[in-house]
Amino acid sequence: GLGWIAAVISASAVVGIASVLFAFMLGAARIWFALSRDRLLPGWFAKVHPTYGTPHRPTIALGVFTALVAGFFPLGEVAKLVNIGVLSAFIVICSSVILLRVRKPDLPRAFKTPWVPLVPLVGIASVLFAFMLGAARIWFALSRDRLLPGWFAKVHPTYGTPHRPTIALGVFTALVAGFFPLGEVAKLVNIGVLSAFIVICSSVILLRVRKPDLPRAFKTPWVPLVPLVGIAFSIWLLSELAWVTWTVFLIWLAVGLVIYFGYGIRHSRLAVGD
Repeated sequence: GLGWIAAVISASAVVGIASVLFAFMLGAARIWFALSRDRLLPGWFAKVHPTYGTPHRPTIALGVFTALVAGFFPLGEVAKLVNIGVLSAFIVICSSVILLRVRKPDLPRAFKTPWVPLVPLVGIASVLFAFMLGAARIWFALSRDRLLPGWFAKVHPTYGTPHRPTIALGVFTALVAGFFPLGEVAKLVNIGVLSAFIVICSSVILLRVRKPDLPRAFKTPWVPLVPLVGIAFSIWLLSELAWVTWTVFLIWLAVGLVIYFGYGIRHSRLAVGD
């Protein structure tokens, strides 16, 4: 006899979600407007509506893009993309607070972050924790499939977590953070992510051709157009990186290929038929 409560909760949830989306769209459109006004994006988007004085062009563009993403992609995957974007932006903001406090201590500020650098460092640490959590589990999955030594696929007997790749990643990350400048590390991360995105987009096309009947929980629309657009944008962004970054990346790529062809290709579950 309490079905009406479920209806009220459902209606409230829809209204709550709509209000949050409205707030996000309001902010995102104005960020786009500010980038266009500063000519980091085409100035066409910096034109305001002649009657209402609002940035209507980026608002419409964002609305159409958001509707397409919401209509063709599963909510879980979109949430993951949003999380990684927000976390990356949070790292940049926290790092910028420290950098500006050192380089421009007398810059007029409407709001001054307290306890610098403690507060930004805590924020960066929390984001790195989230990234480490995901990276360790990717390493664990590769080891479980025997593309990397199975020793890393052992979980902790008490906590059930992949403690071995977590410790290895923690030590490696600490060494890199201690001996390399942040700017160069950020460039390497960018080139790695973009290259991985090219591989993923290419794999979507390849699997659609070689295994069209493979069961899929989600099917990418408009193949090969969507993957090709992703590849094109990634290549464009990669072309903006310095040759020094490319050199270091190619060295890391060579190390990865040696590990794959020297170990993974012969020991993987697919190779042994397990």
